[in-house]
Amino acid sequence: MSKFFEDPSANRVDIQTPGPTAEGAWIPRIGETFPDLWADSTHGELELHRWASGHYTVFFVHPSAYTPTSEIDVIDMARHQTEFDIRGCRVLGMTQSDPLTERMWIEEISAKHEVEVNFPIISDEDERIAQALGMNQHSAHSDVPICKTFIISPDLRISSIMEFPVVVPRSAMELVRIVDALQAARR
Repeated sequence: MSKFFEDPSANRVDIQTPGPTAEGAWIPRIGETFPDLWADSTHGELELHRWASGHYTVFFVHPSAYTPTSEIDVIDMARHQTEFDIRGCRVLGMTQSDPLTERMWIEEISAKHEVEVNFPIISDEDERIAQALGMNQHSAHSDVPICKTFIISPDLRISSIMEFPVVVPRSAMELVRIVDALQAARR
């Protein structure tokens, strides 16, 4: 395992990957252990492995709070929270915004759309986690931020990886369907 960041207290973000991360050498793959990470969230400090162990976890990631697509995704996930709860599945979001911005954003979403957002959203304002998870696709023509969704199994292995352009919202019900299929396959 490679420790991607040596001092988690410096930026309150840390991630530990299963392999080297220099210049994006580690790529998340289905079946691998999802990296452990430590970060501030809308629910306080969170250590992923401790928080997710023993549960399926849907981890959805956006480049920023306050974008139309990220707002749609948070609302959809919050409205389907009961479906995830029934399945013993945890939901975790992440943006590259700072913790205060995320908290204000969630409060505004809750008030404006009359939904309770009961899942944490991790802050990755210096983009360390996003970099380690391959969220910026670099090419000769542009740097294109993308949205990613990981479904992590109870034993912390990557069960599913989905990538979307930032303008395409996710479907919470599609994620529920995938969790159902993964759980059925484990029985």
